[in-house]
Amino acid sequence: MQRKRAGFFTRAEVLWVGGGLATAATMSLIATAQVPTTINDFFLPGTQPNGLTVPIQDSNECALCHGNFDADLEPFRPWAASPMGQAARDPIFFACMSIANQDAAFAGDLCLRCHTPGGWLAGRSTPTDGSLLQGVDFQGVNCNFCHRSV
Repeated sequence: MQRKRAGFFTRAEVLWVGGGLATAATMSLIATAQVPTTINDFFLPGTQPNGLTVPIQDSNECALCHGNFDADLEPFRPWAASPMGQAARDPIFFACMSIANQDAAFAGDLCLRCHTPGGWLAGRSTPTDGSLLQGVDFQGVNCNFCHRSV
């Protein structure tokens, strides 16, 4: 024979529901808390912004000799359509950088360093949301930067 409950929850039910609510509250706090960081937390050694004597050259200058002559042989058009050429134009990149900046203030500096090295080296990475980037910066990992690095 079953006992009738008089409208009260059992101790196990209360603990189970209470534990679930506590877990949900904790997870929402963790998900919304921003890691306290400064721009110095993302410093890496090497050439720093505004540290180049000769700025990164526009890739359109490379196209004068290395592009627009044979789509199968020339290096310019394949680069322009490649992930390197699109690194600073990709909307998914900007969405991810926005989330990174929300998770840890100034984290976008690391993103910009690789996705638009010309803009980063020219000092246009602060604020770290990419709002100061200019036309040539959207060439991503451009010809001149890559050939200067290797």
